[in-house]
Amino acid sequence: MKENRKKQQILNILAETIRERLIKENLDFAELQEIRLRIDKPLIIVYRNQEKVLPMDSSEKYYVTKEDVRETMDYISHYSLYAYEKELKQGFLTIEGGHRVGVMGKVVLEGTTVKNIQYISSVNIRIAHEKIGCADRVMKHITKDREVCHTLIISPPRGGKTTLLRDIIRQISDGNDFVKGVTVGVVDERSEIGGCYQGIAQNQLGMRTDILDCCPKAEGMLMLIPSMSPQLLAID
Repeated sequence: MKENRKKQQILNILAETIRERLIKENLDFAELQEIRLRIDKPLIIVYRNQEKVLPMDSSEKYYVTKEDVRETMDYISHYSLYAYEKELKQGFLTIEGGHRVGVMGKVVLEGTTVKNIQYISSVNIRIAHEKIGCADRVMKHITKDREVCHTLIISPPRGGKTTLLRDIIRQISDGNDFVKGVTVGVVDERSEIGGCYQGIAQNQLGMRTDILDCCPKAEGMLMLIPSMSPQLLAID
């Protein structure tokens, strides 16, 4: 059921021509990691940790058009890119489900600060995956006497840092054999951990977790500590 919802979330934001090609591939969306659109370049996905040029069963590759990118960005922004100016200047947007959409194009500067990105030419949709239990093997290494140790997770891009962190938060919040359940405060600056929609986390973060969505890390931690008294802070 959840994978069907994820599939629909992704298909809903794609230009019709791109959507049709993905549907024809009959992909397992649980294994789909990225969709890359570059104007006048082949349509590329990352599937089961391998890069694939679409369509996979033909030498005639599909080349992404300017209209494909424009239509996709219209769906992503609900036809109002201006409303997403704050997010765009960071080079990405986060959509329902916690999926991150990276964008490249012409940078608009205000002094030396990036104000916006216009004439978008590249779009990279990174699909968020929730894997319940993926942290099982690491819990014994980050806890001692049922308390959580200070932990830093490092890996290259697409290494699964956020997916792992999400499940660690869930396990700490609910409690298990390795750790007693404690109140967890999450600062989710990019809406990737909880995948919040209208303030409600779409991913499972446990019964003792409070989340600040779309909030800068430093400000969020200062807000959480006096207001929610978390015993543990988690940021991405």
